Amino acid sequence: MRTKSRTLTFHKYKKYEQHADTRTMDDICIGDTDFKLQVQQNFMKDWMKREKSWRNILLYHEIGSGKTCTSITMAEEYLRQNPSHKVKVILPARLRTNFFDELISPCGMNAYISREDFIRYHDSNTSVSRKRKLRSQFMKAIEEKYEIMSFEKFRASAAKAHNLKQWVEMFTHNSLVIIDEVHNLISMKYKLEQYTKMEETRIIPKKIVGINTVVFKYMLSHASNSCKFILMTATPVFDNIRQFKDLVSIMNPKIKIDENTTLNHAIDGLRGMVSYFPGTSPNAYPKVSYETHDIPMSKLQEELTIRILAAGDDDDEYKESFLAKQRQVSIACLEKNANITDKNINKVIANQDKYAPKVKALVNEIDTLKGKHMIYSNFIEKGLKIVEAALRKKGWISISDVKKKPELGAKHEYKVYALWDGSIKDAEKQMIKSVINHKSNLDGKYIRLVLGSPSVKEGVSFKHIQHLHMLDPVWNQSAKTQVEGRAIRFCSHIDIPKDHEFLKREVKVHIYVIKTESLSIEMTADEFIYDKVIPNKKQMVEIAENALKSVAIDHFLFRKLYKNGNNTPPEEQETYNKPSIIDIPEDVPLNMRPKGKEKTINSCPLKRRPDKITGLCPEGMEKKLNKHGKYCCYMIKNTRAKRMP
Repeated sequence: MRTKSRTLTFHKYKKYEQHADTRTMDDICIGDTDFKLQVQQNFMKDWMKREKSWRNILLYHEIGSGKTCTSITMAEEYLRQNPSHKVKVILPARLRTNFFDELISPCGMNAYISREDFIRYHDSNTSVSRKRKLRSQFMKAIEEKYEIMSFEKFRASAAKAHNLKQWVEMFTHNSLVIIDEVHNLISMKYKLEQYTKMEETRIIPKKIVGINTVVFKYMLSHASNSCKFILMTATPVFDNIRQFKDLVSIMNPKIKIDENTTLNHAIDGLRGMVSYFPGTSPNAYPKVSYETHDIPMSKLQEELTIRILAAGDDDDEYKESFLAKQRQVSIACLEKNANITDKNINKVIANQDKYAPKVKALVNEIDTLKGKHMIYSNFIEKGLKIVEAALRKKGWISISDVKKKPELGAKHEYKVYALWDGSIKDAEKQMIKSVINHKSNLDGKYIRLVLGSPSVKEGVSFKHIQHLHMLDPVWNQSAKTQVEGRAIRFCSHIDIPKDHEFLKREVKVHIYVIKTESLSIEMTADEFIYDKVIPNKKQMVEIAENALKSVAIDHFLFRKLYKNGNNTPPEEQETYNKPSIIDIPEDVPLNMRPKGKEKTINSCPLKRRPDKITGLCPEGMEKKLNKHGKYCCYMIKNTRAKRMP
């Protein structure tokens, strides 16, 4: 029988209990270099040996805690118990190579490559042909036991099935299915009626909303009885508490959830199905501080923002397009909100005070502050590319330029950047990581800056980063955690001597907020997201995450590692982004939405609305709020037009 009780689990596996870790970064990160499984990895391996009746387990382990290695440890134990079975791994395409690399690392315990060949494979003196031969050998050995595929390949295979139920049964038969970054498959965008129709027809419709979520949900509902699932994520509630409803119904279909279901009722259905590991001592991570830069809007930005507001740029905050036009204008713009292209980008860079004051402020910070930097933006063409152009004007070059002409590197020390977006190949990613993370690049001599797009959020770690710049807001809580987690890593700053002249074992997160004194703009998009959207989302996500922690099988084993669990020094608790222990409200409905910007209908007749640009009413009219709270123009006598307050 599987042990569901946290107390019984604690007594059964008490040898894995962790206490407050008072060791320093040097104590934790320097010393025995031989690979050893971490405590949570040994616990999960032992748990798999002794607990036989489990079906699904959610590995909710914090960023940088070794989730991939934990899943491999569990997979190898599964294969030891079931030699004729197979492990299926489904993950984002960009993480596929990383999973193979982890299998041949010491975590794989030399199951697929000898220690000697592993060293030879990573030796820069080994020829390319020899490396290819070694890779061919270990790939063949791995593929005998593992099938590692992207979300896209999994979805495409399912879409070809003439009978989806039979296909799922065959795919999951005698298998352990590992799903990495599972939060990407939990979405509220799918339509229930389409899923119901798929259940009836056993065929995936050609046009279906949220297909990844639908196929994932169907697989867990109709999987073979011989199948087990390991779901992995550091951010199980990706954006809001309503996603928790889908998580519960997917992991435990027996739980009936409707619009009246509360969090406390739903969480009981996940007892025995969650493992939560908060990570090791915070002392192994760099200290984190935040600095907000208030940037005044230019007059052109104000004019364009007023136009956008008048046109109604009110996209739902659950969409990536939420306030997209305003957010883009806040970064850079041109007259008439024209598209910024390769042909006119020089116009923007030549007059940044007018067209891109935020970019100017950011580049000035990079010029001033020593050490390695990372910039993050949701926008590539209207964000990172503009920053890139501003940098190049100041004499910076790309690592791609150095790759083509190595002699450029010596001429541009401390002025080389790397653009990390979805277009770069795995080989180039490996090259960038190896250069930027090398000890010889401690202060950024060879690569000093990474320009990161949304594709940087998962599967990559950067060392020694001193400054992380958030060019535009990331209101999705887990995305924010993922972005910051690229620079704030376990032992990521250990190479920096404590007495270094200017480098520190710290990361400063710079937040750039466009502000305005215009009476026609109540709040800029940046202000609205940072002051309204993010605080509300953070509160609800924390409630759901703490509910998961409260039912974790290892709750009593690892709770002393939680933030405020006697493991974080008081002076660091505000700067270190560790999970906290908070009470769970009893009556939180799972269908609640965060307080934010809601779509509204302008009840003022079109002819009586104030001017879109100036906010003024025609001569002889004054502006007042109508009974619906909308500004309208009303006839008055002997009064001049007024501006919107």
